[in-house]
Amino acid sequence: NGNGDPTDDSPRLVTLEEFFVGRDPAARILLVTASAGWCGACQEEAPILADMYRDYAGRGGRMVTTLMETTSGAPGTVDFARSWAQSFDLPFPVVADPSDLLADYYVENSIPMNMFIDLQTMKIIEVWHGFGRSDAEEVFDAYVD
Repeated sequence: NGNGDPTDDSPRLVTLEEFFVGRDPAARILLVTASAGWCGACQEEAPILADMYRDYAGRGGRMVTTLMETTSGAPGTVDFARSWAQSFDLPFPVVADPSDLLADYYVENSIPMNMFIDLQTMKIIEVWHGFGRSDAEEVFDAYVD
């Protein structure tokens, strides 16, 4: 939210470091997923991510999904991010990315893009397009307790 008030959900720019580092000393690795509402693969991936989060959250794994566009292709909004999180019952943060700030990390229309970040160093470990649960679990397993 914009000012620290949990009832204020006005949009604001946050960095991953601000969002994750220092707030959660148990956090070891972060999976950032760039998605869009119109992306069928992103919709298929969402419940798998929710399941994986439940497996890895207690061991230092964290996730965040960014939504660059809605189902109609309009820029992502806070309301759409909230709706996405609710519709897939996601237990981790979902954020709007209407400016598509992650676009430098993937080829246009090649989403979902999945990026693993070491939260101790804030370095990108791996980036890939599409989703493979066993591949993601292998990366998580290498970094969590």
